[in-house]
This record gives sequence, structure tokens and C-alpha cells, in this order.
Amino acid sequence: EEAKRLSITGLVVHETQSGLILNLDDRPNLYILTNQESPAIGDRVALSCLERYTRFNEPDYFLSDFKVIGHEQVPPPKEVRIEELVEQAVKNERITLLAEIEDYFIDEVDTRFYYLSLKSGPHRIYGAIDRARTDKTVLDSMLGATVQLTGIIHELRGARPFVGNRITIEDLHVIIPAETALPLLPPLIDTRSSLPLEIARLSRHRINGTVLAVWLRTRILVRTTNDHIVGATLRSS
Repeated sequence: EEAKRLSITGLVVHETQSGLILNLDDRPNLYILTNQESPAIGDRVALSCLERYTRFNEPDYFLSDFKVIGHEQVPPPKEVRIEELVEQAVKNERITLLAEIEDYFIDEVDTRFYYLSLKSGPHRIYGAIDRARTDKTVLDSMLGATVQLTGIIHELRGARPFVGNRITIEDLHVIIPAETALPLLPPLIDTRSSLPLEIARLSRHRINGTVLAVWLRTRILVRTTNDHIVGATLRSS
């Protein structure tokens, strides 16, 4: 399908190495891909871009030309709750929220990033953070902590939309420290009669028992002191 040329006026509210987010008055924000000189954050611009559709039938926007017509204060990030992000789709918004860091792991698609599992009550979303600028020991110390984080919710493509809204984290700091000392964690109860959703909502727990098997260096099988068999994955860097 032939690309369509669009003329748009808006405020640049965020930029990445490959694009920018344009805040529009009468429609949702747009993420516009750039491979040339581009406007800066705070510039109000009149720009032209090409709209092309991906193989997933989703539009991509490519910057063609622009003219800076003014400069404005960028609005502060929108305060949201995880519950809101679970209930409705958000595209290309800068947001801030409170959340507990439940767990983290290396992104299996792009290993430059950690994925953080962020929760509030029974609700969970994922946040991606750059591994190169993240101290793993600091992240370990934040497990179970309540943090204030600021980031961008980008429009996800391909299979990624099925994980729901995902935050690209710019900044986070601890509001309530974690109580992660092992004796303070509750013991794991017998989950054999629990539903998958109930297990997914469990917070961090501790187990005492005997290791029965180890494989792939990170997978273990433990028989607990109350004769419950538990599989676990050891954390790796």
C-alpha cells in the first residue's frame, strides 16, 4: 500500500534515539520515527510525515520535514494507578505511578532490558528498564519495595500488545523500603489446590526444605518441611 503524507502540528514531549512523541490537541499522542535531524523536547512544530502500515496492519509514522513554530513548557507526567493501566489501553503517554516491585528478569526478546513486575493489590503490569544503567544489587534491594516511577508507555507492536500496557522506565525511587529479610517473609502455604490466578497473585514467600534435583544450573526442585514439592528458578544476572 502506498504511503500517505500527513501534515500535523503538535508539541514534542519526549524523544528517543529513534523517534519522538508528539502531543496533539485533538487526538492521541503519536510516536514518530526519525532518522535525521529532528525537533527537540518543548518545540511546537508543524511537521510532515509518511504513514505506512506494518505487516500487522498497524500504522508507522516517519518524519519527513518540520518547522519549529514555538516553544512551550512540557506538561508534567500524568499521575495514574496500575488499576487504570490494566483496565484501559494507553498509547505514547508519559506517566508516573506508585507500585511495588514484585520481581524482575531479563527481557527474552531484547536482552538490553530488565522487565520489572509491578503490582498494586491484585493488579500487575510490566516495566522495562535499561540494564546498562541499572545496578543489579540496587534492583535486588528494591524487591518488595514501593517505588515512585516515571516513564513512557509506548505503543506495542506484534505479539507485545497481548501483555497489555508496558512502561519504559526513566526514573524510580523508593517510597517505602522493602521488608525482604528472609525471616520477615511469610512461609509458602500449600498451593496444590490453588487456582493459577491465585498463585500468580502471591507475593514473595520463603520456603524451608531439601533440594531434590537441580538442572540447567538455575532450576531446582525442593521438598519443603511440610512435605510440599516446589519448583523454583534461581535468579541470574
